[in-house]
Amino acid sequence: MSISNIRVYNADAHFASIISCIPGHEIEDIRLNDITIYYREMDSAFDAIPAMVPENEKQYPEPDKMGILPAYGFFIRHARNLQFNKVTVAYLGKEVWPAFVIEAAKQISLYRVYAKPVAGVASFVLRAVKDFTLQDSAPFLKQTGKDNKRGVVLKLGAFNSGKLSCYITRG
Repeated sequence: MSISNIRVYNADAHFASIISCIPGHEIEDIRLNDITIYYREMDSAFDAIPAMVPENEKQYPEPDKMGILPAYGFFIRHARNLQFNKVTVAYLGKEVWPAFVIEAAKQISLYRVYAKPVAGVASFVLRAVKDFTLQDSAPFLKQTGKDNKRGVVLKLGAFNSGKLSCYITRG
């Protein structure tokens, strides 16, 4: 499935964009291209937002059943072969959560992705992720001068748990 050319302003901050399925099943082969989403400021207490999202696989998969999500941009779980190209996520006001939380996923490719950084917070939280690629994405990979033509690629074969701040140097 391919989704392209979307502009959203003042999106509900309680719900990140969700790409998720249930354990044992994966949502797969999704392409997002040329998408920009601005989330409005959160009106709930930040300390009330859970760090882990319950599976609730027996209930109908509505966003409000998952609760307020611990990412402001995308929450991705039980997914395979996702490709993002020219995707921008940003927030209006203040924010304390990462842009992306990705769990139990494989073959995630982000190309030319921009996520407004949150001071003191990792931009990506990855748990049980295999084959993650981040390429030519600001502000994570800053490039100047002639290096812009070559691009910078971050590839992770397997990443079991943790936060990815994307302090990356050319190796």
